[in-house]
Amino acid sequence: MKILITGGSGLLGYDLARCLDGKHEVTTWEGRADVDVTDATAVAEAIRRAEPEVIIHSAGWRDVDGCERDVVKAYAVNSLGTRNVCLGARAVGAVVAYISTDAVFDGSGRRPYYEFDPPCPINAYGRSKWAAEREVTSLLRDFFIFRVPLLFGVGPARRVKENTLAQAILAERAGRSVTATDDQFSSPTFTYDIARALEAILPTRRFGVYHLSDTGTCSRAGLLRAAIEIVGGDPGMVQGVSSSDLGRPASRQRYSPLASVCVEPLFGLTFRPWREALEECVKSDSFRALLSLGGSDGRDRQRGH
Repeated sequence: MKILITGGSGLLGYDLARCLDGKHEVTTWEGRADVDVTDATAVAEAIRRAEPEVIIHSAGWRDVDGCERDVVKAYAVNSLGTRNVCLGARAVGAVVAYISTDAVFDGSGRRPYYEFDPPCPINAYGRSKWAAEREVTSLLRDFFIFRVPLLFGVGPARRVKENTLAQAILAERAGRSVTATDDQFSSPTFTYDIARALEAILPTRRFGVYHLSDTGTCSRAGLLRAAIEIVGGDPGMVQGVSSSDLGRPASRQRYSPLASVCVEPLFGLTFRPWREALEECVKSDSFRALLSLGGSDGRDRQRGH
């Protein structure tokens, strides 16, 4: 297949390209320097030149507090940008696989969310992603929507300072504590597991909305503690705090793990426990190489989630 991946410089986009390239003809848009998704003309022309059969649209603005401060930009990038990609895809007959989020749910329940649960976002980021889903469903006949939860992975070396796991491990090694919330629970998922799932699902043309996530739940603080423990560090260096203590502008979901009614029966796919996936990630040669690039001074090493 000829596949176009948007958002190629992100954690997921990086692993999508790594997983699919060589097996398919892959074109990647790294970011705005390649194509600004808010520019309808530029998007249409770039898609026309690429002539993809499938567009995996993973580009977006994921700064939850930034979206709350600038709602117009949130809708422009996440919602209008998705509309532009869908219109470009429709013009060349391409299938769109849109990467959405658990943030379309309010997180007020005590069980995982399934594909058939009604969205009810509680912040601007979630609302902009839910609006993007509606653009996909209203403009296209053939589409996938993949909702994913809290993601971890390796990502491009040039973005090591934005990698939460890497920065937490480096901070612990430097003797600095890391602060993370211990009252927000999700189903942390390795980006490479998502990429491998898309590799299996896309050729089936069994279109629809799907939840993709590794199994089990933990808090943000729990994820960082586990990563530090796996590499032999002191997990006690992660200080858990409540979301309200941080005074952030955007509301957060308290409990938003994802689970699927559809993925196993339709595709025969099962996901592994998140800690098993985390161990593979942080013990990989590529992650160890990332840590070696983790910054030249203490300020670079103390960024947490």
